[in-house]
Amino acid sequence: MCPLKNTLLQQERGFGFTDFIASIDNGGLLDDIENLSVNFPNQRALVVALNGYAVFVPVEEGGVRHEDSLLQPPRNQAIF
Repeated sequence: MCPLKNTLLQQERGFGFTDFIASIDNGGLLDDIENLSVNFPNQRALVVALNGYAVFVPVEEGGVRHEDSLLQPPRNQAIF
């Protein structure tokens, strides 16, 4: 994991990779979906519960690309 990217995500979005990992460890993985974009054929998306939102995390074969991941919650869609 890239500590600088994790810190930047924490500051800008209120959560980072460590929160994502902790959520999955505590049963927060909601779905693992295929990316239908032809631009990213080897990419999937994990849907993870974080802070009351379903957060979409891009994942490549072999794991999450921490350097490029955005960890974006959908706008205005609280799940609980």
